[in-house]
Amino acid sequence: MAIVLEDSKIESLVRQIAIVEGVSVDNVLRESLMSWVSLRGLPAKRAPLRERLAALAKEVDAIPQRTPADTRSDDEILGYNDYTKWRQKHLFKDMTVEDISKAAMEYRRNKV
Repeated sequence: MAIVLEDSKIESLVRQIAIVEGVSVDNVLRESLMSWVSLRGLPAKRAPLRERLAALAKEVDAIPQRTPADTRSDDEILGYNDYTKWRQKHLFKDMTVEDISKAAMEYRRNKV
């Protein structure tokens, strides 16, 4: 069924809204009418977009915030100090060259 809008101001307004929102003229009219119907308390098969989005926002807000597994700052994780100098954290500082060599050989053996 076709609807003819004889008021050029209404037609222009509907087209502007459709362009700004990136939807069709049909969607603009549908959502507007559904909103009007709900404001007047008339029964509608589907809730207006505003109400559906509000319900979705409530659901999203109810999701608990995730806490990161590692609470250190980015600089702490990367090893930078307060002066943006990298702190070298030597993994093998208490090991001798022979110990490191043995550990590397053991790692290679187990990897293969």
